[in-house]
Amino acid sequence: MFYKTIIVFFVLSSLIGFCPQRIEAEPQIILTPQESISLYAQKYGAVEKELMTVAKCESGFKPSAIHYHDGGKGKHSVGIFQYQESTFNGFAKVMGEELDYYSYNDQAKLTSWIFANHPELKSHWSCYNKFY
Repeated sequence: MFYKTIIVFFVLSSLIGFCPQRIEAEPQIILTPQESISLYAQKYGAVEKELMTVAKCESGFKPSAIHYHDGGKGKHSVGIFQYQESTFNGFAKVMGEELDYYSYNDQAKLTSWIFANHPELKSHWSCYNKFY
């Protein structure tokens, strides 16, 4: 009897529209570090070649790159643009956004914005100074 009741319920609910509809999720596109740099360079009007050169020199485009004791004991530089956490957070505050220090996408976004809007800060990257 129980099973008949359930079957009748589902048949009736599907006829009158109470059956839950399957919702297709939008596929997420995950960009490579280079694609993120290209995207944000275009968005903010930064020179893509400069950003690519700096990222390649700083980390070889490796999001997991870490330079231990960069700038003193306990200070580490992380990610594709080798940010120290205090520098990243300071630049993000200037940008006016809350960004994730460990996200290569956010590093590409922030650095592109900095290069486009505050070119005087490019000298923070030793690789920028080396090539430009």
